[in-house]
Parts: sequence; structure tokens; C-alpha cells
Amino acid sequence: LSEMRKDSTTLIKKYLEEMKRLETELALYRRRAKQLQEELKEAHEALQKDEEIFEEKMREMKEICERNVRLEEMLKDRKPASPQRQDAPAVFAIRLGDLDDAASGRPTSPALPGSDDADEKETTKPDLEDTRASQKHLSEQLQSLEQNVV
Repeated sequence: LSEMRKDSTTLIKKYLEEMKRLETELALYRRRAKQLQEELKEAHEALQKDEEIFEEKMREMKEICERNVRLEEMLKDRKPASPQRQDAPAVFAIRLGDLDDAASGRPTSPALPGSDDADEKETTKPDLEDTRASQKHLSEQLQSLEQNVV
């Protein structure tokens, strides 16, 4: 009888130790799951911010593309004899200075066709080249954002 008690006591102790080990392991898994959920939430928030930035950059790119087309038309109208560049890049960007000016609310672009601004006549080839450089910079920013989102 005492031998059976010793065996059952040992068995019960083993079961209790196993239960403690499992409870500890469960607590670790729960902590890890909570940590992963928090990381997932942060990743979703970061993705949302990146998507908003990407959308804004796409709008800026469209505006600059339209501006570039108008400037090319203006340049073409002013110098009909000059050949158009066929190898002009189709990428778009904004100079950092333009971004700062736009954020402060100061106008950054030259007058466009149809405006009543007296400076309209001063829009020249350098404006077009600046626009192209800006377009290239924005394109690089968009590619970087796309890589970060993926």
C-alpha cells in the first residue's frame, strides 16, 4: 500500500510539474501573440501612411505632367522652327525648393497658357528643363515609395 502511495505521489508531482511547464509556455505564447498583434497593427498604420503619401505623389506627378505638357506647348508656340527633343524623359519630379515653397503657400510655377499674368511671356526653355528635372525627382521618390510598400 505504501508503495502505491509513493508511485501515485510521484505521478501526481510529475503531472503538476508538467501543468506548471505548460502554463508557463502558454503565458509565453500569449505574450508573443500580443506582441505580434501590436507589430501587425503598426505595420498596417505604416502601410496606410505610405499609401496616402503615394497617392499624394501621384497627384503631384499628374500636375507636373500637365504643367510639362503646357510648357512644351508654350515653347513650341514660341519657337516653331526649333526641333523638339524626341529623347525627352517621360519621368517627373519636384525640386525640393518647390516643395518647400508649395508647403508655405507661395506660388512656384510660371504662368500657364490662358492666364492673365504679365510674366507669361517670360516662361522659357529653362522652365521646361526645371519641370523635367522635377519630374525625374518625383519619379524616383515614387519608385522608392513603391519599394517600401512592397
